[in-house]
Parts: sequence; structure tokens; C-alpha cells
Amino acid sequence: MFVGIASNQVKASESAIKQKRRVKIKEVAKKLFIEQGIHDTSMQQIADTLGMGRRTIYHYYDTKEEIAIEIQQEFLGILQMIEGLEAKVSRFSSGLEKIEALLNLLLSHYLKHIDQIEYLNEFDRVFKHVEGYGFTTPRLEDYNVYNSFHAAIQSGIQDGSIRPMMEKEVSNTILTINHALFALIIRIVSREEIIKKMYDYDITDIQLITKLFTQGFRR
Repeated sequence: MFVGIASNQVKASESAIKQKRRVKIKEVAKKLFIEQGIHDTSMQQIADTLGMGRRTIYHYYDTKEEIAIEIQQEFLGILQMIEGLEAKVSRFSSGLEKIEALLNLLLSHYLKHIDQIEYLNEFDRVFKHVEGYGFTTPRLEDYNVYNSFHAAIQSGIQDGSIRPMMEKEVSNTILTINHALFALIIRIVSREEIIKKMYDYDITDIQLITKLFTQGFRR
């Protein structure tokens, strides 16, 4: 019995050590992916940065793609989960006011995580033709951003501040808001100097879109 307990303790210790090393590898890969791109980063570069042999990394990750997917899932979670979101909008009375507050909070949150958004954009570009790519797309319903928007819209429909909407339109609208903000941020960031010079428009002017979205919800 004691041998079994000792064996389990050793396995748990080995598992913890392996997990720490996986995290270390992922953090180094994350930095390299953001700095020079997923496609242009090799397992050898990751190994060199860590000061370990390339073969050693394969004890923890089978492929570079596996690391990239793990980072992608982490970044999606960061972008779609805002701590204390429900409490921040609860002080607003009407559903429409909650929607406007949510839009401003979400945009502000996204602008703080441009590196993550750019990574997700490249991830899609690199892996969109890979078999099984679809499984990397999680359900938005699993995150509090979606659920907060959904609750605010339903609240607004009930209090009359938001026009009536069928459930499919509600879910599609939330999805559209997410994709539109992502796309606009990517567009502005990638051509920031040109757009600023031509139109005197920069990343802070994206705030205008929250007013446009809010108008679309009005009854």
C-alpha cells in the first residue's frame, strides 16, 4: 500500500514538473510567435531561446501547431472573459444603456489586447486550410461577454428600450459585434500611419463604432 502511495506521489511530482516545463515552452513560443509570426518561428528557434535541445521540446509538445493552438485557446479566453463584467453594467437601468456600456467596456478591453487579436488573425490565416481547423473555434456562449450582451438585449426588449428581436438575430448580432470590432482593430493597426495621414483617424476614433452599434439596437 505504501509503495503505491509513494508511486502516486512520484507521478504527481513528475506531472507537475512536466506542466511547468510546458508552460515555460509555451511562454517562450508565445513571445516569438507575436514578435515574428507563427509561420516564421521554428521549433529550433524556440529550443534555442530556451537553451535546450529541439528534441527535448518534443517530450512536451508533439508539434509547433499544438503550441500555437494552446496559445490561441488562451487568447480567446482572455478576450471573451472580462472580470467583473456583470457588476460593471448592473448599475445601468435600461437594457440599451447596458448595451452601450458593454460596447465601451468590450472595445476598451480589446484595445488593451491588440497583440492577442493580431495573433488570432494570423492563426486563422495560417491554419484555415488545415483539416480539423474548425475545432479551434469555441462557442461564444461559453464566455461572459456573450452572456452579458445576451442578458442586456433581453432586458432591453422587455423594458422597451431595444427593438424586438428573434433569438437568432440576437445571437447573430453579438457574433457580428465581436467580428466587426476584431476586423476594425486589425485594419486600423495594420495601416495606422497611412490612415492617420490620409484621414486624421487613429485607433482612439474606433470609439465611434459603439455609438453606431447602439443606434442599431434602438426601438
